[in-house]
Amino acid sequence: MKRFLFAIGACSILFSVVACGNNPAVQSSTMDRSEPDYKTKDGQSIASWVKKTENQKAVCEVLRTAKQNGIPSSSPEATQLVAQRFELHPAEAEIVAIYAIEFGCPDLQ
Repeated sequence: MKRFLFAIGACSILFSVVACGNNPAVQSSTMDRSEPDYKTKDGQSIASWVKKTENQKAVCEVLRTAKQNGIPSSSPEATQLVAQRFELHPAEAEIVAIYAIEFGCPDLQ
């Protein structure tokens, strides 16, 4: 069973239980910290990388090709293609694809 912890200000909400302050029961239920660092191989942040016009265009081309092959641009399959093409973690590829669709290739929305 997965447990989700959401932080809002100084309070934490664990499902329907609300706890504020230094409640050890809530503090011991932390989210998975093994998330990717969201950096490219050269150390640039993913957000900075995708904001570059030439990178947006390249991502858009991958997504357009996927769409021509019957794969929706916002699907997990399209995200996987972006991850493979640019050697990104799947979570990073999802960020890149969403940003590119919104700002670089609105025709794919």
